[in-house]
Amino acid sequence: MEEAYRNEAAWDAAVREARKKDPVTCGDLLRYGAVVKTWSKDPAKDLREAIKIFDKESVPVEAAWCRLDLASHLRKKSSGRERLLDEAYRAFEKAKDRDGMSSVLEARGSKEELPEDSDPTNGPALAMGAGAIIGMVSFIGLMSWEGGILNTLFLASATGCLTGLGLLVAGIYLMWKVS
Repeated sequence: MEEAYRNEAAWDAAVREARKKDPVTCGDLLRYGAVVKTWSKDPAKDLREAIKIFDKESVPVEAAWCRLDLASHLRKKSSGRERLLDEAYRAFEKAKDRDGMSSVLEARGSKEELPEDSDPTNGPALAMGAGAIIGMVSFIGLMSWEGGILNTLFLASATGCLTGLGLLVAGIYLMWKVS
């Protein structure tokens, strides 16, 4: 099988053999011959066959890459090309394949950047950090203010300490829920 990726005659024989024994390998070989080595006599036909194989065998990401490759063989702005790119994008999106989605956008000529995936722990971590900082600063203020016990600065510091503690506890709770 390794020879099929290096030699055109071996590739041709491996495609014929894989059609009977291992359809997914056949799809891989068809795509490889059509795109990478250009050994295929009819790349569009081989890519369509690979798409059918991958769809039948439930390998959506490989089928999406074949759709993307096939779209490069079609005229720009044709309805078939746009349909292939839409199907490929949906498959990549479902699989969370950012490289594939970027490739589809690039094939469309779009310079859009994909939104960054946000970490679900960002919010709780921010709440815990803010709570700790507010609590520490307020506690320092509470210790350093001199004067009467019901002084305005004392009340502000005490309120800040309680708010910081509340934020810290809320952040810990939210982090626990994310896990």
